[in-house]
Amino acid sequence: MELKGKTALITGSTGRLGVAITKALACAGCDCICHYYRNKLKADELVAQIKAMGNNAVAIQADLTKAEEIELLFEMGEEFNTPQ
Repeated sequence: MELKGKTALITGSTGRLGVAITKALACAGCDCICHYYRNKLKADELVAQIKAMGNNAVAIQADLTKAEEIELLFEMGEEFNTPQ
């Protein structure tokens, strides 16, 4: 499957598994929407690493136990993914 030019939304991107998945997707050419719940610093570091690889990335905070925050996560993700 060709992933270059696609955008991936990775929930829990600041956990050990989330970081590994995010970096693998970025290596495959994906732009990344990095969801985090509490660790903004780690999310921002991950975004910087992805951008250094030549991909676009953004960190978005959301509590996935709250429907309104899930909706906001997707709305912000759509804005990120919309060509300017």
